[in-house]
Amino acid sequence: MNEGLEHIEAVVQKLLGFSRKSASTRQAVDLNESVRKVLALLEYRLNRKQVDLQLDLAQDLPEINGDDGLLKEVIMNLLLNSFDAVAENGRIAVKTVLQTDNRVALIVKDDGTGMARDELMLAVERHATSKLADDDLVHITTLGFRGEALAAIGAAARLAIVSRQRGAPEAWEIRVEGGVKSEPRPAARAPGTTVRVRDLFFATPARLKFLRSPRAETMAALATFRQLALAHADVAMSFVSEERRVLDLPAQTRQQRIVAILGRDFLDNAFPFAAERDGIHVSGLASLPTHSRGQADMQFVFVNGRPVQD
Repeated sequence: MNEGLEHIEAVVQKLLGFSRKSASTRQAVDLNESVRKVLALLEYRLNRKQVDLQLDLAQDLPEINGDDGLLKEVIMNLLLNSFDAVAENGRIAVKTVLQTDNRVALIVKDDGTGMARDELMLAVERHATSKLADDDLVHITTLGFRGEALAAIGAAARLAIVSRQRGAPEAWEIRVEGGVKSEPRPAARAPGTTVRVRDLFFATPARLKFLRSPRAETMAALATFRQLALAHADVAMSFVSEERRVLDLPAQTRQQRIVAILGRDFLDNAFPFAAERDGIHVSGLASLPTHSRGQADMQFVFVNGRPVQD
């Protein structure tokens, strides 16, 4: 129990720090209510003897930017994992669904390499680096670490993963709800992986108030989808929201994808650039001074296929 109390103190300090930073904004934290919910949740988990797995809540409360959607953090990590799995000319499909409680559920499907039963179990473990073939931490070519993102999502939401390797006779499904992991069970699916996330933050009620409206969360997720689609033109991608197909992008050249996301006007008013120094290569497109915007919402920077935003 002493270990649990130490974690409770850490959570309170985290909330106090966030409250001080946000006191003058519309996202200001109702500290008493937040602490009450966190303490109740931690007490419940202590009673269930899930201290080792669940009391990392203090570390799972990152600094929250009220202008960003929380759903976009989830879709970012799921898409990065899918890009690692699909080959050139592969396909990724994203779907958002409005739940009855006014929260947005998320489904991400790909036709990639898939995972075997043992890999599926490892993928949802904390601190698992299941994509590393060896101990080389200098030349990492993957975009995401399944054991980091999926474990964090499964600790705060209801997560279900169905995956089938190419050539395997059957698929496997695993569920993680509030950090509680089920045993894998046989399932039906074509080769590839499907990830479903629903009831976001049901296990961490202190964060529920940071969820914006379903439309705002969906638009933030769509913005992240567009950003990643720009960096991976060789992958077909689709985005469906409430049964409405918002984007349907085939595998394209880079210029075709730029036109699909940013419009022909940008491409007609941009010039290419490229430079290399000390083994680092930089290339891209920059718009002409006569083609400018009042805000930087259409400036995109990628490092090895991963979006970087200041």
